[in-house]
Amino acid sequence: MLKTQNIKISCTQIAIGKGKISQEKTLPKRTSLSLPQKHEICLKKVTEPSIKNKELAKLFDISEECISNTSKNSQKWLEIDFQASEVKGKRQVKAIFPEIKEALTLYYKY
Repeated sequence: MLKTQNIKISCTQIAIGKGKISQEKTLPKRTSLSLPQKHEICLKKVTEPSIKNKELAKLFDISEECISNTSKNSQKWLEIDFQASEVKGKRQVKAIFPEIKEALTLYYKY
């Protein structure tokens, strides 16, 4: 009789006779996309509508869910002004006091 153990593992194991065949499910590491990358994903989705999320996920080495979430907000990511300094970051954060932020930007610019 085959003995089995209840051990949490990251891959699915199928027991066949004495040997085991493992079917690994590898998920990409959690990554944070930069704003230009999000823009590029949305641009690819618009220019090539037949491309699947799975293919984009492999291309950018991220999960399909991340591709789906990015394409849902594609309007926002396609409107990004690449001349702004905020594009270098990973997230778009709205200023609490936009007037102060604008004044500081002008101050440091000159």
